[in-house]
Amino acid sequence: MMITIELFLPLMVIMGGRGVFYGVFYTFVLTLTQISGYYAVEISILYNWQQLFIIASLQCFAMALICWIFMHNKYFALKVPLYYIDWLSILLFVSTFMFSAYVFSFGRTAGLVEFCKDIIQCGVLQR
Repeated sequence: MMITIELFLPLMVIMGGRGVFYGVFYTFVLTLTQISGYYAVEISILYNWQQLFIIASLQCFAMALICWIFMHNKYFALKVPLYYIDWLSILLFVSTFMFSAYVFSFGRTAGLVEFCKDIIQCGVLQR
């Protein structure tokens, strides 16, 4: 959404007001969301729902490749040595959320919800 705002910022200068800008911006975003949702459903019906994720990953790879080609010599942040980065916190953060995503996704099918009858007993999951 922030990238779309950056695309529409020159229009705000031309149109002359925030109200008009947000009217055009949110109309564009909501319309694009509905159109992409429609095509996502069409791809899921015609092929398989997994094909949608393959197509989306290919589109993300193509956009990353385009950014790499055109922006390879431009740096927007300061270079930080690797020993300044708190690697333990990154590892704990990523592992916590990956484990949470696994539990929330497969908890019902694996029977974790039936195992815990009470939310206090379960900790996070509820029935």
